[in-house]
Amino acid sequence: MLSLRGYAKKVRAELTTLCVTPMFDLQESLNQLQVEKETTSAILAEAQGTSPGQKGEEDRSDTEKAWKCWQERVNLRRRICRDMWRGCLEIVDKDVSRDEFWVAINL
Repeated sequence: MLSLRGYAKKVRAELTTLCVTPMFDLQESLNQLQVEKETTSAILAEAQGTSPGQKGEEDRSDTEKAWKCWQERVNLRRRICRDMWRGCLEIVDKDVSRDEFWVAINL
């Protein structure tokens, strides 16, 4: 029982750490990833013998729409999962481990 309690505390601490990351840091990470993506895209286009400016405006528009749609879905799913997990943590006893919880809900 003691190890299960310790594991539950560890899991709660990890969840708290994930929720504590400041929005500024997350935004900064996203900006860095965007720069890396653009750089990689430019290198790939150069390696293929075309420049990023040669891409059709229609293709670019379609790609941006698909990307925005995907991002909205990802953010919505992330929010739903986070809300569900918080609700589960409120209901579940503090002595229940993550594995026991998953077994209890048949997943």
